[in-house]
Amino acid sequence: MEKHLAALLLVLSALLASLAGPTVVGAELLDRDSLVADVRQLSDMIESIHPDPYSNVSGKVAFHRRFQSVLEAIPAQGMTQADFYKLLRPFVTMIGDAHTWAAGPL
Repeated sequence: MEKHLAALLLVLSALLASLAGPTVVGAELLDRDSLVADVRQLSDMIESIHPDPYSNVSGKVAFHRRFQSVLEAIPAQGMTQADFYKLLRPFVTMIGDAHTWAAGPL
């Protein structure tokens, strides 16, 4: 189980690190389709790797409702890396354990 959690942390860190970059006024927007694909991949990885991602979020339905709200919050014009991180962080931390977290852009 620890190997799976470590793998999840590595994947989450790699995903968010790929988005890392300086936050500046007028920062480049990432396109919505790519961001939606990233959120879907993140959700799939959490569900397949974490032993029980639903226990602290009132079950599987609540997890998927939160996932859907994240998808709906991505604007049509896309988002900056920093804004995307701000959107993802609560989704990841809602799992509520010390092993699952999201490292932000540097």
